[in-house]
Amino acid sequence: MAGDTDKRHCWHVTSCRDCPGCDIDDTIMGPRSTRTALWTLAVLTLVNAVNYMDRNVLNILLPRIKDHLLLTDTQLGLVGGAAFTLFYATAALPIGWAVDRHPRRIVLATGIIVWSVATFGSGAAAGFGMLLLARAFTGSGEATAHPAGVSMIGDLFGARRRAMAIGVFQAGVAIGGGLGVILGGHLTTAYDWRCTLMIFAMTGVLLAPLIILVPEPARGAAESLDGRGTSSTTPGYFPRLRKLAATRTLVIHFATTAVVMFALQGYAVWMPSFLVRERGFTLEKVSELAGIATLVGGLVGGVLGGYLSDLLYARDRRGRLALQALASLLAIPCMLVTVHVPDIAAIVAALVGAMVLMVLMFPILTAVILDLVEPGDRGTAMSILLFVQTGIGYSLGPLAVGALSDMTKSLGVGLVAPPASLLVAVLLSIVGTYTVESDIAKKEICEKRLPA
Repeated sequence: MAGDTDKRHCWHVTSCRDCPGCDIDDTIMGPRSTRTALWTLAVLTLVNAVNYMDRNVLNILLPRIKDHLLLTDTQLGLVGGAAFTLFYATAALPIGWAVDRHPRRIVLATGIIVWSVATFGSGAAAGFGMLLLARAFTGSGEATAHPAGVSMIGDLFGARRRAMAIGVFQAGVAIGGGLGVILGGHLTTAYDWRCTLMIFAMTGVLLAPLIILVPEPARGAAESLDGRGTSSTTPGYFPRLRKLAATRTLVIHFATTAVVMFALQGYAVWMPSFLVRERGFTLEKVSELAGIATLVGGLVGGVLGGYLSDLLYARDRRGRLALQALASLLAIPCMLVTVHVPDIAAIVAALVGAMVLMVLMFPILTAVILDLVEPGDRGTAMSILLFVQTGIGYSLGPLAVGALSDMTKSLGVGLVAPPASLLVAVLLSIVGTYTVESDIAKKEICEKRLPA
């Protein structure tokens, strides 16, 4: 049976060194069965969905929070952006260290409890200061999801199947983000924004015990390192940071990710408010529209991005970054249409298109990191990625749009900032294609030097 395996579609559980005639070593690897790997991926995707439910529900609640707490758009930008992301980004660095050294499921379960309690606290906030503090702790807890989840996926799936697995994981962004907006809109109409946040908080409390039961994959299993993935050719936290900073493509990619997140969050946080204020939509209608666009666009974008990224990477190691540049370019007109064209059908189509293209980049943004770093450094690298994309991009995106809106008295003018910033992402992605091949080759040389 093994002899009949199609080399292009081998999905053996262990390294394909055990498969006669097959030269692919990048399937689901290591001692875990296919069933266990896929179960782990399913649970991590569910965690990511709940993560984004708690995160995105606030977007649809902003109009009610503004009226109830009498906040300015700048204050809403701080609550929807900087308060969450600065703590998210800061917490990501020590969390990345913990992910590289401790059982990842324990780190993740702890984070779930923290963000759930903080989401409940957001619903109980009596004013701007308390809401700001609660969102800060929500960010600190949610900073565990990506480094822990991606590190585990990197040990279960090899390079040419890894982006597809990450695409499934990132589909949780669409599922959670869409459900957060849809359910948030209906719940706040039926009850109020406080009850909505408290209800959402309970989902995390129920999820935490499930992640404890997930098996911990061996580090480096996907690279057939036979247990050596716990090691690094550069011991010590700060020497590792210097090594990562010396990787040219990583530095370029971190900057690209910050710009992409600036555009996405500035757009996603403020579009519901724009449609309510400028287009006369009801809050319930906006929640349905934004939720469906996030679900449909996000699911298609996540899976399609993973598939195309793996396909192009198998042909050319520059393929992921080339696809990222193209998606960034195509997302610009979609965003502009939703803001400047009043036709409802055009708004719906462009909103879905923008979400497809933005989420399409998620598996690429993560897979490129895994392509470039050793298994023992992945938690650290992912924490840096989160630090720059959230501490800079996620924080400044909503704040910039809100500040421009206050300055010009037009939210439509503020929403020009996200598509304009994507031009920078296009240029940075193109620059990265000139260095990525040599940097991947250097990483592979380092892996061969790992101690037995």
